[in-house]
Amino acid sequence: MTADELSLDLAEDGATASPRQHLLNADEETQVVAMYLAGVTAKDVAAKFGVHRLTVSRAARRAGGRVGREPLTEREVEKAATSYTSGMSIAAVAKELSLPRESIRRQLIVASVEMRAKDRTRE
Repeated sequence: MTADELSLDLAEDGATASPRQHLLNADEETQVVAMYLAGVTAKDVAAKFGVHRLTVSRAARRAGGRVGREPLTEREVEKAATSYTSGMSIAAVAKELSLPRESIRRQLIVASVEMRAKDRTRE
């Protein structure tokens, strides 16, 4: 049975076939990697080329590029630690630095900042 026949059978049964996967050609992969390494998010590159975001990061990895966000700088960690120890929440520190909350929390732990207990009274 061909893919078209399968799609027709699925449609007749009321089921929907998933869209075909787009495979990048060599030129597209070069463009994807260049955009990603230039700082465009994997999500945005994936949307532009009609592929999954993991396709973007895998292409960048194959090309020898760094995947994921750059590590926090020493200055960012110091700023986060100062803000957190002065009473700001991790979420507020993350928002102030425009960084993910989990990245801030992880770096505070690595920097041996004493973590406060979660306030369970707020809901």
